[in-house]
Amino acid sequence: MQITVVECDWGGSRTTDIGALLADVACHLFRPFRILPTGSILVEATNCPDDSPKVLFRSSTRDPFRIQLSARGTHWSQFAFQFSHELCHVLSDYERLRVSQNRWFHESLCELASIFTIRRMAEIWPVRPPFPNWAGYANSLTSYAADRVAIAKRQVPAGVALSTWIQSEEESLRANCIQRHKNLAVAYSLLPIFEREPAVWNAIRRLPESSAMFKEYLLEWFESVEPTDKPMLSLVLDALNLPDYALSPKAVDALIRAAE
Repeated sequence: MQITVVECDWGGSRTTDIGALLADVACHLFRPFRILPTGSILVEATNCPDDSPKVLFRSSTRDPFRIQLSARGTHWSQFAFQFSHELCHVLSDYERLRVSQNRWFHESLCELASIFTIRRMAEIWPVRPPFPNWAGYANSLTSYAADRVAIAKRQVPAGVALSTWIQSEEESLRANCIQRHKNLAVAYSLLPIFEREPAVWNAIRRLPESSAMFKEYLLEWFESVEPTDKPMLSLVLDALNLPDYALSPKAVDALIRAAE
């Protein structure tokens, strides 16, 4: 996919620098996918820095995707976090999911994409940054991700299972899909799986349009994905306490090795 940064008021940053940063973000998030969506992406500044970043709905599939970011200046960590979130919407076929009451889970996966990508960048930038003089920004990336993880850890009370917490919060999340702290809590719970088995990202292309309650929704997701993705997705279901649809760790490892 071609990514073009539009000339806007970016708070003094050059579009070439922003473009290099966003290309690096995309490289890390694209890598696990077997097939990428076709088309191009235009990246614009929001009308003002206080506006929320977003990816716009298109009037035609022939139109480019338009992503708007509120980051400005040289806040590269914020640029990376926002862009990876909105890019995840594109990768998960967001236009098909716009009316589902499970959009909160979609938002949580996009928060996961942001943490996942920034942590990858933080590992690579000390030795391979977009520009040699950006190597020092790796520490900022690490801190930015750590701050989000700290927020996530505070959401689920100690001793409460994730599935129990989701059940208690589900009606609230269905009514308002964007509750960042709660979205981050779900994202953080799944982060170890996506970092260990990045190929599981392929499953987000098959998120159901369904508004079924969450447990049923997850089962619909499991049934919809390609056979190649079921072993990895079973790890996600296990983390979300659907063990009847999760393979044993030994079976998962065997199927992953067979697919390699």
